[in-house]
Amino acid sequence: MTEILVFEESWQRVGDEISARYPQVVPVLWKSDGSLEKNGTAVNAADVAPSAGWLSFDVMRAKLMKPYCEALAGFNSMQWIQTLNAGLDDPLYEMLFANGIRISKSSAQALPIAEYVLAHALFHSQNTRQRLAQQRDKTWRMQRFSELAGSQWLIAGFGHIGRAVAKRARAFDANIIAVRQSDVQDPLADRTVTLAQIHDELPAADVIVLACPHTPQTDKMADSDFFAAMKPGSLLINVARGALLDETALLAALDNGRPALAVLDVFDTEPLPQDSSLWDHPAVMVTSHTSNAGSGTRVRGEQQFITALGHFLDGSSIPDEVMQ
Repeated sequence: MTEILVFEESWQRVGDEISARYPQVVPVLWKSDGSLEKNGTAVNAADVAPSAGWLSFDVMRAKLMKPYCEALAGFNSMQWIQTLNAGLDDPLYEMLFANGIRISKSSAQALPIAEYVLAHALFHSQNTRQRLAQQRDKTWRMQRFSELAGSQWLIAGFGHIGRAVAKRARAFDANIIAVRQSDVQDPLADRTVTLAQIHDELPAADVIVLACPHTPQTDKMADSDFFAAMKPGSLLINVARGALLDETALLAALDNGRPALAVLDVFDTEPLPQDSSLWDHPAVMVTSHTSNAGSGTRVRGEQQFITALGHFLDGSSIPDEVMQ
């Protein structure tokens, strides 16, 4: 038998499926007050030895990430965790890795984030703000717009999210330049370059999407020099981490039309402070770190865990495991 640690609320939805597929699994249910339950009975941490755990969307929604991660780290028996996050830059993950726990990242949010990116790209190219203004003013005037067909996209980060964006942009006949750690080509990209080459590509890019992890190499990569190299009228979309972008430099660059519009779902400080100039800038669209909040994200996350758990149980390679 294999014990796994699961948030009680999450088990209520997926427990029947897991029990049917993996009868050898015994759930240890973690409750919001930090207590544990096994087979309907309250137990102490010393009485159980889970070897796998699931950090689900329910844990984040309940704002219990810290105590749950501490519970995971507290078990010497813990070997592997499936997380809800695509990026593992939170210090909580450093604690788990330090305990020798293997972690698989999530791909569940790639689809909605890609749709978020395409929605804002269309909003920008179609001059939707101007169209709405004309409707409010009851103005009947031709409104020309840019076509995504033939546009050049520079996508920094070509994992699940970057590739999902590329797949949808290619459906509009956009040209895709992928920015990744190596210059290994990808069938979803017309060309692939490394991060060191990104400045060479900025002058021709119509849409720049930041979808890469926050690392020492990418910290404040979008700085004043980055913006100065951008094409006038271009669109910048950040769905990665706020630390990739110098917000002060961006505000100055926006006044020069480089970029013409910045769509920001992530910020240095979250929630975004009420006194931030980003809220009111006419060339900025602010969303509340919710580009992943698609109607199917939670279900995809559940299915990813269930599938990955099967790999863990049979000792095969676990998809999306992050190597330290």
